Amino acid sequence: MTAEEPTGDSQQQKPQRRVALFGISGDPPTGYGGHVGIAQQLLDHLGDAVDEIRILPVYRHTFVEKQQRLIPYDDRLAMCRLAFGPLRKQEQSPNQVDDATTTTSTQIVVSNAEYESWKWATQGRQATDVCVGTAALMDYLHHTEPHTVFSFCLGADSFCSLLDGKWQETDRVLALMQGRFIVVNRIYPTNHGQQNQATTDIQDQERRALQERVASVPGAILLPPNPALGTVSSSQVRSWLKEQGSSSNELVDRPERIVPSVLEYIQQHGLYQPDK
Repeated sequence: MTAEEPTGDSQQQKPQRRVALFGISGDPPTGYGGHVGIAQQLLDHLGDAVDEIRILPVYRHTFVEKQQRLIPYDDRLAMCRLAFGPLRKQEQSPNQVDDATTTTSTQIVVSNAEYESWKWATQGRQATDVCVGTAALMDYLHHTEPHTVFSFCLGADSFCSLLDGKWQETDRVLALMQGRFIVVNRIYPTNHGQQNQATTDIQDQERRALQERVASVPGAILLPPNPALGTVSSSQVRSWLKEQGSSSNELVDRPERIVPSVLEYIQQHGLYQPDK
């Protein structure tokens, strides 16, 4: 995660910035039990290992069926800025009282780089024929920010599907990232908090298997389990919105599912209207 120290003449070069990328659909961004909670964990866990955590709402999905489903990009970008903008890394100072906190210099930024990389990739081509994946995004970022070292944050399932060759241009993505992956593994609670030995054994096996896969990629790291993360997903939030509207008891005052500012934006702009 840390750039190599420059030596000799290279000390005169511009210092490298370190940026962790976190790509999401943001349709809509979920709360502290989902996307926002993951971003907060990145801020808290990575510390000074990165200068910036950059949230990248996807502009155009590589899967056609998801392209057709996404609400407009500008709305998703705006909701992400509302959801992630207030986040700060919280550190307890030994000289402060319990409820006081300090912040670090690590920034969290919501970026339109997915859109900019799509424009860059479609120059001189029919835009409808171009599907920009992670490799093309990294080409764009390396071109525009040559002095930045990028790492990529992704969930355990996405990481395993990448290693299994299921991504667009898998080999090129792996080569471009050079092992700089940050893997998040959510802890899914069992029903009503009940857990038997068989379930525990299965979870332990899955955890060890994931640890082995992460260890097989030099440079990749697996974040520690975060009990604050839950099962909430964007598709689940959309279902509640379309079935019950933005005043749903499943969402109001439930920041682990969706933060209030995002829910208010949805109400104001009439997004995800209930099915009639």
